[in-house]
Amino acid sequence: NRELDEPVVDLLRLNLERDTSHRDPALRGAGDADVAKNQDMKDLFQKCYDFLRALTDGNERAQKKLFPLIETFSDHMGVKELNVADTIAVIVRDNPVLCQSVSESTIRKFTDAIKVWGRKARWLAFFQVFVEVKGRPFKRNQDMVLRILLEDRDVL
Repeated sequence: NRELDEPVVDLLRLNLERDTSHRDPALRGAGDADVAKNQDMKDLFQKCYDFLRALTDGNERAQKKLFPLIETFSDHMGVKELNVADTIAVIVRDNPVLCQSVSESTIRKFTDAIKVWGRKARWLAFFQVFVEVKGRPFKRNQDMVLRILLEDRDVL
């Protein structure tokens, strides 16, 4: 019953400034990740995401509690050496109720990440969590992911 996640989530709501000056739209997904302007803050955020991932893995109660924060967490994607995608994936992994609730905007955040920072294994692994639940295909999300990817097929 201890709410260990709450102060951690409060920290992750702080602004993590990033340097986006290196982004070149002409590269179309071949760019490097953004660099955090404050490396100590980035390191703290990574420890927070590591903690939340460990807390949530296999814990349906924690998954349900953190699920509404996926959009907030996804704002930190694309920061160099900050692994947010794995934490988001653990929040919904093997939870059919939460997978059913994943919004199109969440899926689009990951396709946008591919457009900006390129085809990275972590972005693709994220999709797997949404299209397969406990080893079984999840048709609703498969259709949604496929439709979104096909919409942007020229860019992706």
